[in-house]
Amino acid sequence: MAYFKPLTYLVAASIFLITQGANAVGLPDIPNSHSGRYLPAAESLGSALVDGKPKLMLRLRHEDVDDDIPSTSPIASADTADQRSMRILAGWTTQRYYGFFLHGELEMGRILGSDKALNLDDDFRIPPEPPVPGLNPIQGNRLNEGHAVIPDNQFEEVNQAYIGWRSPTGGCPNAPGPCSGNTTVKLGRQEIIYDNHRW
Repeated sequence: MAYFKPLTYLVAASIFLITQGANAVGLPDIPNSHSGRYLPAAESLGSALVDGKPKLMLRLRHEDVDDDIPSTSPIASADTADQRSMRILAGWTTQRYYGFFLHGELEMGRILGSDKALNLDDDFRIPPEPPVPGLNPIQGNRLNEGHAVIPDNQFEEVNQAYIGWRSPTGGCPNAPGPCSGNTTVKLGRQEIIYDNHRW
């Protein structure tokens, strides 16, 4: 089901128009507002590809679950879970060549140490194996695994891969440092965060 939130969109549009009209990018009290907006222009395609900008993010995570399940429940023995995981993201952005640039990101998640949780990947089967009479798939898999649910899985994927175009340098006249233009167009697989999300 999709939700339409007109007030949220109205507030966001108002903030955007006010900041654009005030040339807020680069004001002294907002020193980092132009961070990441500068892509140097390369003189050749080869230098644009080689002299790009790397990106590396590592996120260590620990989750501990202790569900309050009545002792009479068939899944009372699967009330806890414990998991440590690492998210790794590596990417590369080329320099601009006639305004065009490429961006790519690979992402992977790895469970560190012992996996004491019901993950929604290879741990989960429909129907559960072996079937547990009277229990739905989540309860049956949980009983078979012996742990509560932590839905973070091991994975590898292309997170972003797109070609973009950015207008020439000079779009941020009030910025304390160099800044590319204020118009960007992207075509391809992109990460777009809408409302709240779980990584």
